[in-house]
Amino acid sequence: MTYTRDKNFVLSVYCLFYFAVFLFFIPDHRLLSQVQPQFFQYNRDLTELALIATGLPRYMIAHPSSFLVADGLVFLLPLLLVVYAVRKD
Repeated sequence: MTYTRDKNFVLSVYCLFYFAVFLFFIPDHRLLSQVQPQFFQYNRDLTELALIATGLPRYMIAHPSSFLVADGLVFLLPLLLVVYAVRKD
């Protein structure tokens, strides 16, 4: 038994909610390109410390256009999932 129709339905609902939440971030000024550089602060979260250790926050603060690139990648992430699911079927 294949559940292609169900998989496609779940995938489309996931993408709709993902994009709805993403689009509600715009008026609330919560996208990376809309946040001031003090967004990256030191705290004791291990995930954030690992991110800081990569040097990515320093690079992004030095190059503000990289925030737009990061927002674009987050926006395109579900589209890659859709393309993968369509090609697999």
